[in-house]
Amino acid sequence: MHALEDIGIDVNEILKLRGFSVETVDNSSIFVHPVVMYGLVETAGAASGIRGFCTSVAENLDLPSWFSGTDFVSEAVTIGDLMTRFTNACSQETTSTVHCLLVDGNRAHFLQQRSAEPNFTPGHADAFNVGIWVSVLHRALGDGWIASQVVVSVSDPDALPEYFHGIKAVKGDRMGFKLCFPTSWLSTPFDKRYFDKGSARVGRSNSVPSNFMGAVRQALKPYLAQPGLNAERAAQLCGFSKSILKRRLAAHHTSVFQELDAMKKEAAIDALLQADRRIGEIAASIGYADPTAFSRSFKRWTGDSPRAYRKIHAPAD
Repeated sequence: MHALEDIGIDVNEILKLRGFSVETVDNSSIFVHPVVMYGLVETAGAASGIRGFCTSVAENLDLPSWFSGTDFVSEAVTIGDLMTRFTNACSQETTSTVHCLLVDGNRAHFLQQRSAEPNFTPGHADAFNVGIWVSVLHRALGDGWIASQVVVSVSDPDALPEYFHGIKAVKGDRMGFKLCFPTSWLSTPFDKRYFDKGSARVGRSNSVPSNFMGAVRQALKPYLAQPGLNAERAAQLCGFSKSILKRRLAAHHTSVFQELDAMKKEAAIDALLQADRRIGEIAASIGYADPTAFSRSFKRWTGDSPRAYRKIHAPAD
């Protein structure tokens, strides 16, 4: 409701449509049936006129206070541990939904299952829940986040932001959301500071892309070392056809080649400032099998050879 007020929406009118008042919403002792709350969330999301509104609200919550089970948050040591403890805590507090963490080989599935199917599509409610868990998972993984390895199933994919962390969203049923990701991520260390949207994991970049170009770069970054990273492969990693990705990049006055070239330049410069890294190792890390070819590209980027650039710009010991 506060988020609606921030964009100039009359909250009282929204609440009246669902038979609520501000006093009712603020009174935690009043029980409201989950389906009624789903309806209120749908009305709020639709009234905002903003795609992904409820997801954005979820990502900007004060998550430590939102999760009432502070013990399970502080005691969790890995992502898998956090999800397991959350699942157990929810089972003690509600029967309207069941959360499950399932492992099927190299894929993990974290999901919510409602006890009764709503007679409407709870798209914004699903988007809110997904907003919480995807943002927590992404913050914990940092640079280990690989968008192409994540699939989210929700009742209405259009309720999510268009470029939500670079992930693929598919249409599911009305019974709850599903989050699928690599099983290996479950062993990622968890720190409750990852609930703080302003926190950063030490030694890692935790920026969450909020636009198309940010999502594209986030999806491609882990694959820069692949020599065969071309336009077709890039489109697969971003979840688009080659023609659609080309068209969308053109709208931003760029191309797959230009973006990969810029990303490799940035990665090479960052790596060169680490004096202990060999030129051949740096070349291989961004997809150059031949250090000579890398040196030619680097001179095109900066006007200097890799060694000259390092000599000029590397910090003194």
